[in-house]
Amino acid sequence: MPEKFTDNKEKTYVLTLTLGKTREVRAKLPCDLFNENDWKLLMSSLADRLAYIWWLVADQAREDGISLEQFEQRLIGKGVADGASDAFLAELVNFYRAYDQTKLMTMTMQLSKAMKTERKMTHSDRFEQVIEHAINGAMSSVLQPTQELTGTT
Repeated sequence: MPEKFTDNKEKTYVLTLTLGKTREVRAKLPCDLFNENDWKLLMSSLADRLAYIWWLVADQAREDGISLEQFEQRLIGKGVADGASDAFLAELVNFYRAYDQTKLMTMTMQLSKAMKTERKMTHSDRFEQVIEHAINGAMSSVLQPTQELTGTT
């Protein structure tokens, strides 16, 4: 089931990730969702996630006469951008699950959980460190069993 989020004007958007849609977005943004390095860059930047979200919902927004600039304004407000990002991460988990990308799915689930848990720390100097730790931890917790199986480090 596709994930949804609502902007600050109460418009609900449906996020649907498909291979076709990822190719379409990739033509506009240099981001391959199946590439771990691209995943890390996307996960480390709310602005990049919101840009990706725009390309997923641009047709829905345009149907209502909403431009990119207006869409960005509609993400302002307590929890609005985070809600869009959370919905995107949940849809990304669904996407990875559908294509049996267990490693990327697990990394995304772990990061999403860490972001939600640590969001309360946004006024703390440690917030960026916590997110960076979560990204690295998500990657290493998935890589370690693989490395143990293959005998690589």
